[in-house]
Amino acid sequence: MSVHSHARTGLASRIRWHRRLAVTGDGALLVLNVIRISQWRGYKGALRRHVDEWGYEVCEHLIIRRRHPGDLPIQIPEFAGEGQYFACGITFGSCTFCLTDYSVDIDWRGAKKRCGIVVRVYRGLGDCRSPFTWEWRSMSDLYAGEELRSARGMEHGPGCVREMWDAC
Repeated sequence: MSVHSHARTGLASRIRWHRRLAVTGDGALLVLNVIRISQWRGYKGALRRHVDEWGYEVCEHLIIRRRHPGDLPIQIPEFAGEGQYFACGITFGSCTFCLTDYSVDIDWRGAKKRCGIVVRVYRGLGDCRSPFTWEWRSMSDLYAGEELRSARGMEHGPGCVREMWDAC
């Protein structure tokens, strides 16, 4: 677990790694990373600055922190834009290149406007028998010249890794 705490700004972030071997025919390895960022003093600008500065990686192709439009990795839409983050409930997304799915939950609550952000990143690593498999190549190369993950069939479609994780 990785923990960052900033008493002056009221920010705390914590990353936990959860690993699980999926019960599939080929024994695919799934990894879940949970990123929690909380802000308990209502400093909305401090929260935006923290996320833009530390930015966490979703995968080689997607990132949480702000990027210049058109640059890789691409910032996920839940964190794009200017100003404060808005409560969004749980939203889901997927990388179009590798077997990575994610969910984002942004929640403002209480009189002091405490904000909680939870990002769950689900990665499918395949059977881990060779670094030359599509799962490994697509996850390790920012400019993979490979086809999109959806071109590999419905079993690799958006949300499939999260669904496999939930089924375990």
